[in-house]
Amino acid sequence: FDKMNRLNMVDVATKKVTEVSKSNAGEISDYAWSPDSKWVAFTFPKINEKSCIYIYNVDTKEAKPVTENWFSSSDPTFDKSGKYLYFTSERDFNPTYSQIEWNYSYSNMSSMYLALLSKDTPSPLLPKDGEGQDAPEEKKDDKEVNTVKVDKDGIFGRIIKLPGTSGGRPVYSDGKTVLYSGRGGTMSLDLSTGESKNIAEGSLSIVGKKA
Repeated sequence: FDKMNRLNMVDVATKKVTEVSKSNAGEISDYAWSPDSKWVAFTFPKINEKSCIYIYNVDTKEAKPVTENWFSSSDPTFDKSGKYLYFTSERDFNPTYSQIEWNYSYSNMSSMYLALLSKDTPSPLLPKDGEGQDAPEEKKDDKEVNTVKVDKDGIFGRIIKLPGTSGGRPVYSDGKTVLYSGRGGTMSLDLSTGESKNIAEGSLSIVGKKA
């Protein structure tokens, strides 16, 4: 990104610079690569003082929104499986009555969400068939790269709130567990149970945020 509010992509081999997007409201400094390096998700500042998550296809050079203009969203993070895109969004409305202003006030509006990138992908929070039984896991080569499929139509309706993640910021996920920075330090969310636990003090970050 640069001071002209552009997000650029550079081909290391040819040194060709491609403009991914440009904002009229501020710098685009928050982005993440998909595990197959075919997509870039980024936070796009809007002139209405909100920010949206966009996803850019490297091959078609098209950028489409993942979130709507109604809520501020940021911190996009792909998971290693390529099925989900995690992000933070301020869309929790839990009003409390102010003793000073005699009006409702809204605080702690931020939580973590995930977008199901493909319309064929079920929610990871749904109960599994045969839950409670030990099923053999399919072994995969650690070097195998998962192809990311994105169905842009209807993606606004495939956004799911992650439980117990108020104030959280996603950092990394393998598709089963999500590591995120929360108010209690570095947290781990088990997608199969929806339960979080503290695993370290302080915040965790990964430079480049490539899944």
